[in-house]
Amino acid sequence: MMFRAGIVLLPLVAFAQTAPPEVDQALRARATEFLQYHVEGNFRKAFELVAEDSKDFYFASQKTKYNWFKIDEIKYSDDFTKANVKIIAEYNVSIQAHILPVTNSAILQWQIEDGKWVWHYDPKSVMDTPMGWSDRNAAKANAERAAAAPKLTDEALAQRAHDILTQSGVDKSDVTLASDKMSSDQVVFHNSLPGPVRIALDPFGKLPGFRAELDKEDIGASGNAVLKFTYDPAADSSRQAPGTVLHLQLRIEPFDRIFPVDVRFSGTKQDPDRQP
Repeated sequence: MMFRAGIVLLPLVAFAQTAPPEVDQALRARATEFLQYHVEGNFRKAFELVAEDSKDFYFASQKTKYNWFKIDEIKYSDDFTKANVKIIAEYNVSIQAHILPVTNSAILQWQIEDGKWVWHYDPKSVMDTPMGWSDRNAAKANAERAAAAPKLTDEALAQRAHDILTQSGVDKSDVTLASDKMSSDQVVFHNSLPGPVRIALDPFGKLPGFRAELDKEDIGASGNAVLKFTYDPAADSSRQAPGTVLHLQLRIEPFDRIFPVDVRFSGTKQDPDRQP
């Protein structure tokens, strides 16, 4: 679950500062941009607004998509170089196969880095994060390992993302349907990423009698989605000729990765007077 209410162990006296208007506007703009990416599910873009020492934590954490959010309050510290941003947001939870919207609050940490506000995760504080409630001890161990590791270049980070992405995929990229009788087949997509992804079937031309349906669009970490294909020749006056191939594409967000799937039609040869 993304938020927990009522536990914020921070000295409030330290935040009795009123920020200059330009500082407050800059933080609100950056926080709004960051949170809007969580509404859109564009976590790759949100990653660009994460502090350097928090990138590994954010990259490896499960992300939660917001339905909406609003910035409720901001408390500054350290001469307006750090701030806690209290937000109220709605997100969906699944309870016994029912999707229910939940509204809750969270406090997110921000700091100035290279002259710009960035989201920051401090394992020494008990805080909410955009990925959920953090285990302080586990987070501290992760942060220490991250601090001891060499700094990642953009190329190394891209390679790491590529390596994780290539572990996800479909169990097959080719399915076969009969052109002369009712038939079905399916492809299973597995998400091996440490966070959720969204899967969609790219638009394709309508074909009478043919259906391609996903059983779900949002897939959690280590989850699966099934893409089922069915063809009913009785609903297709032209009938698909044996050997016909449909080229479809599964698109994975937020990484914009594509998995091609070919649908082939087999069966007895059709009347040559019929058009495929």
